[in-house]
Amino acid sequence: KYEESGTQLPCLLLLDTARHVARGVGLAGCTRQDVFKMEADILSTVGFRLTAPSPLAFLHRLAHAACVQGTRTEFLAQYLLELALAEASTLAFRPSTLSAAAIHLALHATGQPWEAEYGQLIGVGHEAMMTCGRALVALHRRARGNRDKFVWVKWLKEKRGAVSGIDIVSPGGIS
Repeated sequence: KYEESGTQLPCLLLLDTARHVARGVGLAGCTRQDVFKMEADILSTVGFRLTAPSPLAFLHRLAHAACVQGTRTEFLAQYLLELALAEASTLAFRPSTLSAAAIHLALHATGQPWEAEYGQLIGVGHEAMMTCGRALVALHRRARGNRDKFVWVKWLKEKRGAVSGIDIVSPGGIS
């Protein structure tokens, strides 16, 4: 589990069970945050290491689903994510949304279809992906105009597919 998605809890039955157990041990006012803290404590006790999700983790899952691992399409999506890392405004987007927008743009730019199941696979809605995609297109355009920028030059090399030189034409809804 990498992200909590709005009102959808991982399992409402487990949350209710945790609240019931909490009431049984004198913690009747157990909140959602209390349950998440308990979850983290339990996982830590049994030796699980909790890490923050990165857009790259979601990108790998999407690249696998789209059958583009190790291709120029995946490189283009990675480049877009690297541009986003250096931009404070992209912190407003969940890692899964950044990844979905990046792979959506990369698939479109390389002439491959985006399947609705890809967004469903990681729980990303169409509108959120489109909003994020517009931000990524703007970052790409800005990087192209600033030819001495490190990330743009790095991804212009052949060993990385020269993807920063690809003109990203916005698919329907992303401009």
